[in-house]
Amino acid sequence: MNILESLPGIVLPIAEVNKQLGRMWEPEIEGSGAPSEFRASQMNLILHFGRKTTVEDARARFDEAIHFSQRYPSRIIVLCPEEEKEDSDQVLEAKLFAQCYIGHAPRTMCCCEALMLGYSPNEKEYLQNQVSNWLENDLPTCHWFHQVPAERVRENYRSFNQQLRRIVFDSSVEEDAFQKIPWEHPERVKDLASARILPLRQSIGQYLSGFPAETLADGVKTLRFRSSPELRGEAMSLSAWMRECLTAAGASPSLSEEFEPLQDQPNRFAGDWLDDSGNTLLTVEIHLDTSHGHVRAQFASEVDWPFEAHLLGPREALSEAVFF
Repeated sequence: MNILESLPGIVLPIAEVNKQLGRMWEPEIEGSGAPSEFRASQMNLILHFGRKTTVEDARARFDEAIHFSQRYPSRIIVLCPEEEKEDSDQVLEAKLFAQCYIGHAPRTMCCCEALMLGYSPNEKEYLQNQVSNWLENDLPTCHWFHQVPAERVRENYRSFNQQLRRIVFDSSVEEDAFQKIPWEHPERVKDLASARILPLRQSIGQYLSGFPAETLADGVKTLRFRSSPELRGEAMSLSAWMRECLTAAGASPSLSEEFEPLQDQPNRFAGDWLDDSGNTLLTVEIHLDTSHGHVRAQFASEVDWPFEAHLLGPREALSEAVFF
């Protein structure tokens, strides 16, 4: 079973998708409370899978996109890679999914739709044209890449991204490859791993705000982080945020960064600020299994500050990446 086959929805000829959407939302009687009264998309969300995406992974990301759309009504366009069929002239296949969700009261109903496309990665022009036909052109668009190789994005899909509001990736999946792409508008490129650590940045930032800026920046030469493999993106993002904070406080912009794996210690990462001699000036430890974190500074006397540690959930992280 390929990705497209595994996702919910009805199979349609590509030319029929927009027609079926139009019929689906037509109210039979004006004022009847038909779903069309609750269909008011705020944006387009392109969820773009690469060939390494498993069926289970794709379904999990699809569910996250649908969950996001329940709060922020969106037209979701899902791009599913397929192997080329030598015995078929059909390059692309399509599927349509639509569903309405009722909140605590009927007036909080929300309707969302997902248009799915099975495509050959070699048909980039055809793919771009079809996506353009499906977008709601008066709405902002976000393109979420998941396990699409960075080189393929660089070579084939950057033209997709000229007018996008956001380009989203996950450095816990892609590592740092997407950050090396020469984006035309790098300020629009957002990392889900960085979005997920928002509660940690807030807690650590609250602690650091109690020190003068010059005290924080004085003597820091190296940021050394250790993480379990599944949290490398979050650790790299926390290190990048700390570098920004220290540079703003007056530290050298040439701070070095080191990353080490933590084997057999899942859901944990930690970081140190080191001086020229390798002495530790500040330590941060995060244990997500127990929702516990602490910061310990040794600028003058040792001060240990515990805090509750957690990451944003999938919908909240996607919201943070898209809107902030």
